[in-house]
Amino acid sequence: MSLEGDLREFSLINVMQIICMENRRAGLFVRRRGEEAAIYFDGGDIVSATAGHLQGEEAVYQLLTWTDGTFRTSDQVTIPAKNVGKNWNHLLIEGMRRIDEERHVNRTGDESPRQLSKGEAERDNTTEQDLILLLSGLEQNMARLGERKFQKNPDLAVQLLIELTNKVAEFAEHVRNLNRSEIALNAAVKKTAAAYPAVANLEANGNRLVSLAAANGHARWTSIFGARQTKQGETCQGLVAILHHYFTIFEAAFLSPSVRDQWKETYRVFIGDLKMKLDRVQF
Repeated sequence: MSLEGDLREFSLINVMQIICMENRRAGLFVRRRGEEAAIYFDGGDIVSATAGHLQGEEAVYQLLTWTDGTFRTSDQVTIPAKNVGKNWNHLLIEGMRRIDEERHVNRTGDESPRQLSKGEAERDNTTEQDLILLLSGLEQNMARLGERKFQKNPDLAVQLLIELTNKVAEFAEHVRNLNRSEIALNAAVKKTAAAYPAVANLEANGNRLVSLAAANGHARWTSIFGARQTKQGETCQGLVAILHHYFTIFEAAFLSPSVRDQWKETYRVFIGDLKMKLDRVQF
């Protein structure tokens, strides 16, 4: 499996985490403004890296600061001699701490910025990994919107969005340092219904939305909101807004500004992709 993209849309940290968590043997190749860099992975760990004249761990730290350029991955690689000894988790934690320090200095001119403790940095890293795994699962389900049966049957699209929303609501219940009232699904539905009235017809059981089948296929919507397909499209837009609401809430789980920014970039790409796929559904 290969990936490629623009660093203005994708976070390199997220790409590296995905490769490591999938225990892949692969190469990650990055280019920007005439500069080239490469990181090699084997068995779920970073084993070699180069970035310009830098080698090993310093090359990884340098690469993590790149926010523009392009990248690609390949599983067909010959891995050079090992020059990285630290575990990939430790590398990314240290890289994030260095980015935080640099941003703080640039913002305040303070040469002695507050550093996250090792425990705080590890907590941020764990939260980020959990969120990446969540998005990975959501993306696998979201891919079904590209199937012809989903594009031809708006009810299936609505049901899929309900499933995604329930997964995110369940995940939110286990994230530390979140306001319990903010993650209540009923509150999110009520707030979203102001902009997307059809969402108000979704039923919730506890902190989960009821499936279309259990809600009698939204039969009562026709008399309230008119054309059935219009309601379905509006409901999907509202469910996307609820997902965006939760992703925004998750920002509060991070102590590191740089990791928080990376999460913003990641979920915005996901939301954009989801909207494009919904545009192909025949509401």
